[in-house]
Amino acid sequence: MAAEKDASKAIRSVVATLPNIQQLKPEQEQVLLSFVGGHDVVALLPTGFGNSLIFQLRQLALLQ
Repeated sequence: MAAEKDASKAIRSVVATLPNIQQLKPEQEQVLLSFVGGHDVVALLPTGFGNSLIFQLRQLALLQ
């Protein structure tokens, strides 16, 4: 549980540095938490939902 809070904090701190993004959609955050938690993830999200953002934020959050 503490690791999930740390991952969520890392993700939110990365998002805070990005222009024009105030917060993630709940589904985006759930996928990112799974990624950062070391889980394999299959996410089927509609076009325009921010799929590319998920992959970019994943790497930025892991670097922190």
